[in-house]
Amino acid sequence: MTDYVIDTCILVKANNTDTKKSFQVIELLIMIYKEHKICLDKNREILNEYERNGIYEGLLGEWFKSMQRAAKIRYVKQHIKKDNKN
Repeated sequence: MTDYVIDTCILVKANNTDTKKSFQVIELLIMIYKEHKICLDKNREILNEYERNGIYEGLLGEWFKSMQRAAKIRYVKQHIKKDNKN
């Protein structure tokens, strides 16, 4: 199982009016739900950004709540970098 940080722009596309893009993103989110976890930083920077962009609305909201109920969100203390270069 891998932990992922999902960029907000990807999540916003799940609630997009462009059906094709929405389905592509929803398919990705279902795969993440079934096989992986997501990471959020404990200082809530990522979650705050998600909330500003409608994380609790529509299908995206249902996915996020399902991730919470299934304990598939891992909170980490360190700052999460935008790239994985050290």
